Amino acid sequence: MINTSDRLQIEAVLERVLISSEFIASVKLGTLLSYLVNETLDGRAERLKAFAIAQIVYGRDKNFDPQTNSLVRVEALRLRRALERYALNEGATDQLVIIIPRGGYIPKFKLRDAVSAVDGKRAPKFIPANIGIKGVIALVSCLAMAAVAVKIFTNFSAPSARSTQTASKLHTTLIFPPLKPMTDRPQLQEFGNRLIRQVSAVVSRFENPVVIDGGAEPADYEFRSDFTLQSPQEASLVARIVHSASNSVIWSEAFINIPVNEPAALSETAARIGTMIARRNGVVFSDVLQRANGNTDAPTGIECVLLGYNAVTKSASQGFVAARNCLQREIVAHPTYTSAYCALSEVLTGAYLFGDASGDDETRRQAVALAQQAVELAPQSGRARAQLFWAQFLVQRFEDAMETAELALKLNPYPPDVLRRVGVAYTLRGDMDRGQGLFRQALARSPDVPGSAEFSLFLIARVNGDHVEARRHATRPTAVLFPLGQVARIILAGDDNDAAGAREGIASLQNDFPKFASDLKSSFERYGMAPHIRDRLLAGVGVAQLLAAQ
Repeated sequence: MINTSDRLQIEAVLERVLISSEFIASVKLGTLLSYLVNETLDGRAERLKAFAIAQIVYGRDKNFDPQTNSLVRVEALRLRRALERYALNEGATDQLVIIIPRGGYIPKFKLRDAVSAVDGKRAPKFIPANIGIKGVIALVSCLAMAAVAVKIFTNFSAPSARSTQTASKLHTTLIFPPLKPMTDRPQLQEFGNRLIRQVSAVVSRFENPVVIDGGAEPADYEFRSDFTLQSPQEASLVARIVHSASNSVIWSEAFINIPVNEPAALSETAARIGTMIARRNGVVFSDVLQRANGNTDAPTGIECVLLGYNAVTKSASQGFVAARNCLQREIVAHPTYTSAYCALSEVLTGAYLFGDASGDDETRRQAVALAQQAVELAPQSGRARAQLFWAQFLVQRFEDAMETAELALKLNPYPPDVLRRVGVAYTLRGDMDRGQGLFRQALARSPDVPGSAEFSLFLIARVNGDHVEARRHATRPTAVLFPLGQVARIILAGDDNDAAGAREGIASLQNDFPKFASDLKSSFERYGMAPHIRDRLLAGVGVAQLLAAQ
């Protein structure tokens, strides 16, 4: 058995490998590597046979025959190659190297030759069996090689004490208690029960909060309701969400004149209430995010996911870095946490689109891989499909993207942010009618309109010759948070022959999104714009640039 100190050093190496781009997009390889290393550290290396690996890692039954089924051998080969690529790239400066020797599954730990590591040659050197990790570290220190530069996407920071020692809360939970009996009002009782069931069904389409039936553990939030029969045909409802731990009402809203005997009206009311509760930036999202921001500990679990989405909404580079680090740690700690894969994929697409320093073509490919992994983990998740659609769209797999988008909306037709994003995609490809229809659906679910949607609505209005509507969307406060929103203001200044406004808009874009502004044609192409849309925008910016130069 390896001693505690040595084990910690080996686990540090393992963690760096698992959060590398080579492994973060492949849960299966990471799970296999973790199992092999941990079994070895626990003194059970002799158990690392193909049959045991197939059962424990891949869920095969007792009938698995490693002689006729090459599953474990093939996966081990993939693992060896992935470790080799990691050692040559992101792990090039690691002093310790994990290797799975051919012909077996027991991992070995090697020490790079110090001189070779300095002069760029990356040939590893076996650690002598009688030298522990302490000896390795001491040897490396003597050779002035103690500093380890680890690059995980960008600026990865070590997990905080909370993230490594305290279990992450991966989801928040919500309970819908049954209505109290209303024996004197059976019609209202039946109506209330039907509405609550439908609201619960809508919320269940979302990944968070998770609707539970109750049990030993109390739910994080509770839905409470008071119904009143206004007339034989109409009822009213006061709905509340209560934070259970503090018993505080975090949201309350009245819904009046709800037709009692019209199923369509009942369904629409349930959709409105459920979406308000569960949508991004909705009731539960906002409360969890506020509590996370007020927490002095490092965020974990669902807090990381919501901080990631918030960073994309605000398009802040600093937020991208913090969210990436947090989400990467969560994926390592919880390899089947679908929401973390979705959020990290979205953070990477945001970094790519907004011209963040870490956003490049490899970022797009990583985003696709992460979203695909989320879909593999949760095939019925509308959120996972929605993120895969967006990642596919940004690598210009337009046909695949639109098919994935339609499936995402079938799985969950309620999230306004997904409706808007699909609307943005159709608009950028030139289908203004389809895009506008999706924006209308989104507005029916939520009045919030982020900068990306404001730009698309500006574009639709401008293409249709409605300059009043175009101006309304270009001048909304949220538009400036988004690079294309600032482009809309620049074009508007050109349309108005406003030289000062053009200069101000161009300077603002260059200051807020310098990489985006440095090559507008390429930046527009990043968004998957149809050529005629791209050229129309470039022409509008060109007019403003000429005006600003006067």
